[in-house]
Amino acid sequence: MYFGDINVKDSLDCILAHTIVINKKKFSKGTIITEIDKNYFINNKIRTIVCAKLDKNDFHEDKAANIIAETFHNNSIATEKAYTGRANILANKSGLLVIDEEKIRKFNKISDDITIATLNNNSTVKKGEMIATIKIISFAVKDSFIKKIKNTIYKKAISINPYIHKKCALILTHHKNKNEKLNSISERRVNERLKNLNCSLDITSYCEHDTKEISKKINIILKKKIDLIMILGSSAIVDIKDKIPEAINFSKGKIIRFGMPVDPGNLLLLGKIKNTHVIGLPGCARSPSLNGFDWVLEKVISGTNITKLNISNMGVGGLLKTLNKRTKLEKKIKNY
Repeated sequence: MYFGDINVKDSLDCILAHTIVINKKKFSKGTIITEIDKNYFINNKIRTIVCAKLDKNDFHEDKAANIIAETFHNNSIATEKAYTGRANILANKSGLLVIDEEKIRKFNKISDDITIATLNNNSTVKKGEMIATIKIISFAVKDSFIKKIKNTIYKKAISINPYIHKKCALILTHHKNKNEKLNSISERRVNERLKNLNCSLDITSYCEHDTKEISKKINIILKKKIDLIMILGSSAIVDIKDKIPEAINFSKGKIIRFGMPVDPGNLLLLGKIKNTHVIGLPGCARSPSLNGFDWVLEKVISGTNITKLNISNMGVGGLLKTLNKRTKLEKKIKNY
């Protein structure tokens, strides 16, 4: 591609590099110059203009963006027709955005002229929301880069796992007497989170904060074919041998991980009994603010595989306490 000053007489089919106004008539950046445009320039005594002139092996920015966007296409995403070298990628369904971060990093190293920007991995997205954008920086892309991209599989690089309706149960424990007010808050907060993910609480159960009592409740609930059991104790889980993890083990379950590098949410426990996930909730689950429980819950409800390694990788960006404070401060400033 040639870029620079071009004699107006030779400008036919060239791409205008910058927006110009000639005798009150506007020609926008990216305009492909026609015979009429060329004659208008000549009649107004314009001798040269800054243009891009494509070589035979170049793809126009819009065509390149459309081809590239198509390589990412799958049934969970949709693509918009490119304009000014930009093709947006939209969510075709609501759910959890899953990005192959390594593939995106490699894609952005192919050429300085070809870029893709995405939302954060594991974001909750709504159908129709923009989740990524492809932008061609220059006015053209060499065909060698297009061939390289087409020869790489990107269809799974950006996808959405929809939130699946699951049967959910909540066990609330107490010591001597039930705290009705606290239980009401706990149940409401958990149910609010589930509703945002296309689910709801099917069972709420209460018991003493005792290993055998919790295990009994778990076993009763399991007979009702529940997909997810959440346990919020009157005391936080402080050790892998505490009441709640021991109850899971007592019910022939296994602990995937206790403790997560996310604050609030450090004291979350994730376990499994056959095909049923069990989450030992941290106290912050009673708060409406974003916390580690949200991240784990979104993965479970969307059917996204969640492992010990997945949780250990949540540390970067896992300091949510300052994020929540900043959000509150921004709201105060906005309302000032």
